Amino acid sequence: MEITPKLVAEWIRIDRQRKIRAERRRRFFGEVRGIFVFLLLAAIFVFALNHYTEIKSLAATKLDAAITKANHANRLRQGAINYQNQVDQIAQ
Repeated sequence: MEITPKLVAEWIRIDRQRKIRAERRRRFFGEVRGIFVFLLLAAIFVFALNHYTEIKSLAATKLDAAITKANHANRLRQGAINYQNQVDQIAQ
């Protein structure tokens, strides 16, 4: 098989077509990905909006539990400090 200018021109044309198809495919899937990301964010927003009161009450419950635990730890710490102060006063 002899490589002629006509054959080289055909290879170049085929290569250009492949590159054009690859670019179109990349652009198409980029747009599709963007649409899916938008739909996902919209679904999350709608879910949060529809379940706002449940999410709010759940967050309040969790926050209340954390505050109660922190207050208990603070009371224990304050009790230890008071005990140490009593021991120091007796030792003087």
